Amino acid sequence: MWIQHILHLIRKYQSKTPDNYKDFLDINLDLPFAKIMIELLKPKIIFAKKGEKNMYNSAVNCNWRTLITFKGIDEDTDIGSRNPVKLRYYLQKTILDEISTEYFEKMKTPSINNQTELHELLNRIVEKTNSAENINLLLNSISDIIMNDLFE
Repeated sequence: MWIQHILHLIRKYQSKTPDNYKDFLDINLDLPFAKIMIELLKPKIIFAKKGEKNMYNSAVNCNWRTLITFKGIDEDTDIGSRNPVKLRYYLQKTILDEISTEYFEKMKTPSINNQTELHELLNRIVEKTNSAENINLLLNSISDIIMNDLFE
């Protein structure tokens, strides 16, 4: 699931061609990287304003702690807003373990193309989530995107 999802994101946002330059997102910049992370984490995390299901509804004054909910977790135990360290751990460890498990399973039957692109994006994700400061920058950027309706 993860690898196909990531490869889809690479094709959609990392392929700058004459036909696809408008969707290109530079992962070296904070807001485009945050958009990619929102897209990457969609299968597991809901980025929405507190009490809203759609993350692109009209803006209200809030911060990132009111925007993050893990799918399948009750709002009362929302680990994104109650404990940002758990979210950081998820980004730095859990998701990478899930991707690695899937990757090594698929390596048994060589069917993954674009391994270099996959590794480059994953390395950049690790680099941009490797500290509390980087996580706060990412979360603040995600909050800015959602609150200002910057991306569709």
